[in-house]
Amino acid sequence: MNRQFNTALFAALLLTLAAARLPAADAGFYVGANIGGTTYRHDAADFDDGSLALSGRVDEHDSGRKVLAGYRFGRHLGLEIGHTVLNQDYDARVTFSNATSDGSADFPIGSVAVDIHRPEATFLAAVIALPVADRVDLNGKVGLQRWEARLTTFASSRVTERRESDVDSMLGVGLSVRVTRSWAVRAEYERFQEIAGDDIDLASIGFVYRFGSGKS
Repeated sequence: MNRQFNTALFAALLLTLAAARLPAADAGFYVGANIGGTTYRHDAADFDDGSLALSGRVDEHDSGRKVLAGYRFGRHLGLEIGHTVLNQDYDARVTFSNATSDGSADFPIGSVAVDIHRPEATFLAAVIALPVADRVDLNGKVGLQRWEARLTTFASSRVTERRESDVDSMLGVGLSVRVTRSWAVRAEYERFQEIAGDDIDLASIGFVYRFGSGKS
Protein backbone atom coordinates (compact mmCIF):
# COMPACT_ATOMS: atom_id res chain seq x y z
CA MET A 1 0.00 0.00 0.00
CA ASN A 2 1.27 3.48 -0.81
CA ARG A 3 1.27 6.47 1.54
CA GLN A 4 -1.84 8.02 -0.01
CA PHE A 5 -3.74 4.77 0.51
CA ASN A 6 -2.76 4.59 4.18
CA THR A 7 -3.54 8.26 4.80
CA ALA A 8 -6.99 7.99 3.25
CA LEU A 9 -7.78 4.82 5.18
CA PHE A 10 -6.67 6.34 8.49
CA ALA A 11 -8.67 9.52 7.94
CA ALA A 12 -11.79 7.60 6.92
CA LEU A 13 -11.60 5.42 10.02
CA LEU A 14 -11.13 8.41 12.33
CA LEU A 15 -14.11 10.27 10.87
CA THR A 16 -16.33 7.21 11.02
CA LEU A 17 -15.44 6.48 14.64
CA ALA A 18 -16.04 10.10 15.60
CA ALA A 19 -19.45 10.01 13.94
CA ALA A 20 -20.66 7.36 16.36
CA ARG A 21 -20.46 9.92 19.19
CA LEU A 22 -22.64 12.54 17.47
CA PRO A 23 -26.34 13.17 18.18
CA ALA A 24 -28.70 11.53 15.69
CA ALA A 25 -30.98 14.54 15.04
CA ASP A 26 -29.95 14.76 11.37
CA ALA A 27 -29.17 11.08 10.89
CA GLY A 28 -30.54 9.17 7.92
CA PHE A 29 -29.92 7.47 4.60
CA TYR A 30 -29.65 9.29 1.27
CA VAL A 31 -29.14 8.54 -2.42
CA GLY A 32 -28.03 10.71 -5.30
CA ALA A 33 -26.64 11.03 -8.82
CA ASN A 34 -24.29 13.47 -10.58
CA ILE A 35 -23.20 14.29 -14.12
CA GLY A 36 -20.31 16.47 -15.19
CA GLY A 37 -16.94 16.66 -16.91
CA THR A 38 -13.66 14.84 -16.39
CA THR A 39 -10.03 15.85 -16.83
CA TYR A 40 -7.32 13.22 -17.22
CA ARG A 41 -3.70 14.44 -17.15
CA HIS A 42 -1.07 11.82 -17.79
CA ASP A 43 2.61 11.46 -18.57
CA ALA A 44 3.47 9.25 -21.50
CA ALA A 45 6.01 7.35 -19.40
CA ASP A 46 3.17 5.84 -17.37
CA PHE A 47 2.33 3.65 -20.36
CA ASP A 48 5.86 2.46 -21.06
CA ASP A 49 6.22 -1.31 -20.73
CA GLY A 50 9.98 -0.90 -20.37
CA SER A 51 10.90 -1.31 -24.03
CA LEU A 52 10.32 2.34 -24.98
CA ALA A 53 11.51 5.65 -23.57
CA LEU A 54 8.26 7.61 -23.67
CA SER A 55 8.02 11.37 -23.16
CA GLY A 56 5.31 14.02 -23.25
CA ARG A 57 2.18 15.01 -21.34
CA VAL A 58 -1.44 14.89 -22.53
CA ASP A 59 -4.65 16.35 -21.08
CA GLU A 60 -7.97 14.75 -21.99
CA HIS A 61 -11.45 16.12 -21.25
CA ASP A 62 -14.81 14.42 -21.51
CA SER A 63 -18.01 13.62 -19.61
CA GLY A 64 -18.45 11.60 -16.42
CA ARG A 65 -21.26 10.45 -14.15
CA LYS A 66 -21.83 8.74 -10.82
CA VAL A 67 -24.46 7.28 -8.52
CA LEU A 68 -24.12 7.24 -4.75
CA ALA A 69 -25.73 6.26 -1.46
CA GLY A 70 -24.81 7.26 2.05
CA TYR A 71 -25.70 7.62 5.70
CA ARG A 72 -25.50 10.80 7.79
CA PHE A 73 -24.61 10.03 11.41
CA GLY A 74 -25.50 13.56 12.45
CA ARG A 75 -25.27 17.16 11.29
CA HIS A 76 -21.63 17.02 10.30
CA LEU A 77 -20.42 13.52 9.45
CA GLY A 78 -21.42 10.71 7.12
CA LEU A 79 -20.25 7.70 5.14
CA GLU A 80 -20.76 7.44 1.38
CA ILE A 81 -20.42 4.71 -1.24
CA GLY A 82 -20.67 5.28 -4.96
CA HIS A 83 -19.75 4.20 -8.47
CA THR A 84 -18.45 6.56 -11.13
CA VAL A 85 -17.85 6.16 -14.86
CA LEU A 86 -15.00 8.47 -15.86
CA ASN A 87 -15.68 8.63 -19.61
CA GLN A 88 -15.85 6.01 -22.37
CA ASP A 89 -12.36 6.35 -23.88
CA TYR A 90 -9.33 8.58 -23.53
CA ASP A 91 -7.19 8.75 -26.67
CA ALA A 92 -3.67 10.11 -26.34
CA ARG A 93 -0.85 10.44 -28.85
CA VAL A 94 2.66 11.22 -27.62
CA THR A 95 6.22 11.06 -28.96
CA PHE A 96 8.63 8.35 -27.94
CA SER A 97 12.37 7.97 -28.31
CA ASN A 98 15.17 5.43 -27.97
CA ALA A 99 18.64 6.03 -26.56
CA THR A 100 21.60 6.38 -28.88
CA SER A 101 24.05 3.51 -29.11
CA ASP A 102 26.42 5.06 -26.57
CA GLY A 103 23.54 5.96 -24.21
CA SER A 104 24.42 9.66 -24.24
CA ALA A 105 21.17 11.06 -25.61
CA ASP A 106 17.64 10.29 -26.74
CA PHE A 107 16.20 11.06 -30.14
CA PRO A 108 12.53 10.90 -31.27
CA ILE A 109 11.73 8.07 -33.64
CA GLY A 110 7.95 8.09 -33.82
CA SER A 111 4.75 8.24 -31.82
CA VAL A 112 2.56 6.08 -29.66
CA ALA A 113 -1.21 6.15 -29.25
CA VAL A 114 -2.74 5.05 -25.97
CA ASP A 115 -6.44 4.28 -25.48
CA ILE A 116 -7.81 4.08 -21.94
CA HIS A 117 -11.18 2.37 -22.27
CA ARG A 118 -14.03 3.19 -19.90
CA PRO A 119 -12.22 3.83 -16.60
CA GLU A 120 -14.58 3.22 -13.66
CA ALA A 121 -14.21 3.49 -9.89
CA THR A 122 -16.20 2.27 -6.90
CA PHE A 123 -15.48 4.32 -3.79
CA LEU A 124 -16.12 4.41 -0.04
CA ALA A 125 -15.53 7.75 1.66
CA ALA A 126 -16.03 9.56 4.92
CA VAL A 127 -17.87 12.88 4.43
CA ILE A 128 -17.75 15.97 6.63
CA ALA A 129 -20.34 18.76 6.25
CA LEU A 130 -19.72 22.30 7.51
CA PRO A 131 -22.79 24.61 7.53
CA VAL A 132 -22.06 28.00 5.92
CA ALA A 133 -25.70 29.22 5.76
CA ASP A 134 -29.15 28.04 6.80
CA ARG A 135 -29.54 25.62 3.87
CA VAL A 136 -25.98 25.50 2.55
CA ASP A 137 -23.22 23.05 3.53
CA LEU A 138 -19.59 22.92 2.49
CA ASN A 139 -18.64 19.26 2.07
CA GLY A 140 -15.33 17.46 2.11
CA LYS A 141 -14.62 13.78 1.60
CA VAL A 142 -11.70 11.37 1.75
CA GLY A 143 -11.73 7.65 1.13
CA LEU A 144 -10.70 4.68 -0.96
CA GLN A 145 -11.57 3.69 -4.52
CA ARG A 146 -11.18 0.54 -6.54
CA TRP A 147 -10.66 1.47 -10.18
CA GLU A 148 -10.57 -0.61 -13.35
CA ALA A 149 -9.69 0.23 -16.95
CA ARG A 150 -8.56 -1.45 -20.19
CA LEU A 151 -5.44 0.00 -21.83
CA THR A 152 -4.44 -0.42 -25.47
CA THR A 153 -1.04 0.87 -26.68
CA PHE A 154 -0.26 1.31 -30.38
CA ALA A 155 3.48 1.78 -31.01
CA SER A 156 4.71 1.44 -34.60
CA SER A 157 3.40 -1.96 -35.72
CA ARG A 158 3.01 -3.33 -32.20
CA VAL A 159 -0.30 -3.39 -30.29
CA THR A 160 -0.38 -4.16 -26.58
CA GLU A 161 -3.62 -4.57 -24.65
CA ARG A 162 -4.07 -5.15 -20.94
CA ARG A 163 -6.65 -4.67 -18.18
CA GLU A 164 -5.58 -2.95 -14.99
CA SER A 165 -7.22 -2.45 -11.60
CA ASP A 166 -6.08 -1.34 -8.16
CA VAL A 167 -7.16 0.27 -4.90
CA ASP A 168 -6.09 3.88 -4.33
CA SER A 169 -7.28 7.00 -2.55
CA MET A 170 -9.86 9.59 -3.57
CA LEU A 171 -10.86 12.96 -2.19
CA GLY A 172 -13.24 15.78 -2.97
CA VAL A 173 -14.87 19.05 -1.99
CA GLY A 174 -18.35 20.32 -2.73
CA LEU A 175 -21.28 22.57 -1.93
CA SER A 176 -24.75 21.30 -1.04
CA VAL A 177 -27.89 23.46 -1.13
CA ARG A 178 -31.06 22.08 0.48
CA VAL A 179 -34.12 22.88 -1.62
CA THR A 180 -36.50 21.07 0.75
CA ARG A 181 -35.93 18.88 3.81
CA SER A 182 -35.66 15.87 1.49
CA TRP A 183 -34.04 17.26 -1.67
CA ALA A 184 -30.70 19.00 -2.14
CA VAL A 185 -28.58 20.10 -5.08
CA ARG A 186 -24.89 19.23 -4.81
CA ALA A 187 -21.89 20.49 -6.81
CA GLU A 188 -18.60 18.63 -6.35
CA TYR A 189 -14.99 18.45 -7.48
CA GLU A 190 -13.39 15.05 -6.87
CA ARG A 191 -10.00 13.54 -7.61
CA PHE A 192 -9.61 9.81 -8.22
CA GLN A 193 -5.91 9.19 -7.75
CA GLU A 194 -3.47 6.92 -9.58
CA ILE A 195 -5.85 5.50 -12.18
CA ALA A 196 -3.51 3.83 -14.67
CA GLY A 197 -0.72 5.86 -13.11
CA ASP A 198 -2.35 9.32 -13.06
CA ASP A 199 -5.26 11.22 -11.58
CA ILE A 200 -8.72 11.75 -13.07
CA ASP A 201 -10.72 14.76 -11.84
CA LEU A 202 -14.52 14.86 -11.94
CA ALA A 203 -16.38 18.19 -11.69
CA SER A 204 -20.10 17.47 -11.43
CA ILE A 205 -23.52 18.62 -10.30
CA GLY A 206 -26.47 16.53 -9.20
CA PHE A 207 -29.10 15.87 -6.57
CA VAL A 208 -29.38 14.11 -3.22
CA TYR A 209 -32.58 12.71 -1.72
CA ARG A 210 -32.72 12.09 2.04
CA PHE A 211 -35.14 9.50 3.36
CA GLY A 212 -37.48 10.27 6.26
CA SER A 213 -36.94 14.02 6.23
CA GLY A 214 -40.52 15.21 5.86
CA LYS A 215 -42.00 17.47 3.16
CA SER A 216 -41.04 21.02 4.11
